[in-house]
Amino acid sequence: MFDQRENGQHQGRNDASHQTLQEVAQTFKLLSDVTRLRILFALERRQAMHVTAICELVGQSQPAVSHHLSLLHDAGILSRRRDGKHNYYALKLTRFGELLDRWCAHLATDQRQLQFEPYVISYQRHSNGSPCTDHCGNRDA
Repeated sequence: MFDQRENGQHQGRNDASHQTLQEVAQTFKLLSDVTRLRILFALERRQAMHVTAICELVGQSQPAVSHHLSLLHDAGILSRRRDGKHNYYALKLTRFGELLDRWCAHLATDQRQLQFEPYVISYQRHSNGSPCTDHCGNRDA
C-alpha cells in the first residue's frame, strides 16, 4: 500500500487526508481498551442499555463506566438518550461505516481489502448504500 520515497517518507498511492488518518487512529486508540470493547460488544447485542446495566455487566463503578461512555459518545461511536433518571447508550454503526468509507477510499484497489497474512479484512457497502439490517444481522442506532 505504500511506496518508499527518496526523502525517506512513506506516501500512500492515494494519500489519505491527515484528518482521516487522525480519526482512524483515534478510533483505534479508543478501541484498544478492554472495558470499552466489553461495552461495545454488549451494546452490539442489545438495542440500548442504561449506565447502571453497563456497570453491572463490566463490573466497574458508575464514574469509570461513564468516563468510557463519554469518550465513545464524543467520538461519535455511541448515541445517548435520556429517559427519566437513566441515560441510555446505543451503537452508532454509521460512524464505523463513515470511517471505513473514508479510509478505504484511499486503498490501492477497488476491492477495499487489507491483507495481514494470513487474514484479509474486507469492507463492502450495500449496493443501495444502506446499512445491512436483515441478513447480516447489523442494525443502526
